[in-house]
Amino acid sequence: FLMNRNSPSATQVILVDPQDRAIGVADKLEAHQKNWCHRAFSICLTRNQGQEILLQKRHPEKYHCGGLWSNACCSHPSPDTALEDSAQARLQFELGINCPIEHIGAFYYQTPLDSGLFEHEFDHVFHGVYTEDTCPFNLNEVTHIQWVQRSTLEAQLQESPKDYTPWLAQVIEIVASESI
Repeated sequence: FLMNRNSPSATQVILVDPQDRAIGVADKLEAHQKNWCHRAFSICLTRNQGQEILLQKRHPEKYHCGGLWSNACCSHPSPDTALEDSAQARLQFELGINCPIEHIGAFYYQTPLDSGLFEHEFDHVFHGVYTEDTCPFNLNEVTHIQWVQRSTLEAQLQESPKDYTPWLAQVIEIVASESI
C-alpha cells in the first residue's frame, strides 16, 4: 500500500554529546554531512516471544543506507516533540502500525556512510510486539518487509553485514540482552 501523508520526520535534529545531553539543533542533512552527533531512535518489533523480528528494506532513494535491510523503523525525534511520541508517529508513518512501544536501551555510535555522509548518533531503542504478518507500509520509505528468526538474522549480520544498516546489529544486541 502507498500511504500518502506528510512525513513526521524531523527536518532538524537535536545535537547531543556522547552522553545524550542536548547541545543544539541542526539541519538533518547537515548533521550527517558534518559528522555531528545527534539523537536518534530505532524501533524493533518482535513476535513469538521475541524469536521473530520484523525487518524493512529501506527505499533505494533514501539519502543514506537506501536498499539496505533494517529494523522496523528508525529516525530522529523532532526538537519540539517527546522522544516516544516522535517514535510512535514515525512507526505509524512508515509502517502504518500503531502498537505500544517501550524504551529498552540506547547506544552511541559513529560510522562513515556512502556518499560522504556519517552516522554519529545517540540511538534510543524501543521495542514493541506486533503479531500481524504484514502492514500497510509507505512505499516512499520502505520497499519490502519480512519476518526473520532472530538467530538467522544474527548469523546473517555476521556473514553479510553490507546488506544491513550499520546500526542494526547494535539494536538487535539490545533486544537480545533484554531477553525479549
